[in-house]
Amino acid sequence: MQRTSMRWLTLGSGWAVLAVATAQTTAVPQPLDLSPPHERLGFFEGVWTIADSTPEDGFREVCAWLPQGRRHIVCKSRWNTPSGPTEGLSVFSYDVATGDYVYNGFRPAGSHVTLRGSEQGGRWHFHSERGNGADRLRTRVTIEPNEGGFIFLSETSKGDEPYQAGAKVVYRRLP
Repeated sequence: MQRTSMRWLTLGSGWAVLAVATAQTTAVPQPLDLSPPHERLGFFEGVWTIADSTPEDGFREVCAWLPQGRRHIVCKSRWNTPSGPTEGLSVFSYDVATGDYVYNGFRPAGSHVTLRGSEQGGRWHFHSERGNGADRLRTRVTIEPNEGGFIFLSETSKGDEPYQAGAKVVYRRLP
């Protein structure tokens, strides 16, 4: 009995030493360390408006790095509607575990949307899916940079039907 306990103790101690040695050789990235995938999110940093926004709409979106680290871009939007000023919040992040970029949008009426995607050659592709069978709703968003901003294209599909074009919005970076 004592010999078996001693083997487990020795084996357990060996794992503990290995864990400590591994932890010492693996550098933990710090929030301010530059990370190429995270740095790509810098594309969204700045002050934006919509190209066909009217002065009455007053659409303005300010996107900046979350303070104390370059890991999340937080965007706060504000615009006017007939019922008064409206605000929204969006967060762009990078999921190190999956290699996906993640978009979380918080809408004024309380809804929330999460899209996952990738960046390829400066073009961003996001998608989401919820529900099952004929009620399944698929969404895909493409963000394509252009001179002075980007084109935002949203498409949706219900069930297995083909995607249908939705909103196409031209964003313009403000000085």
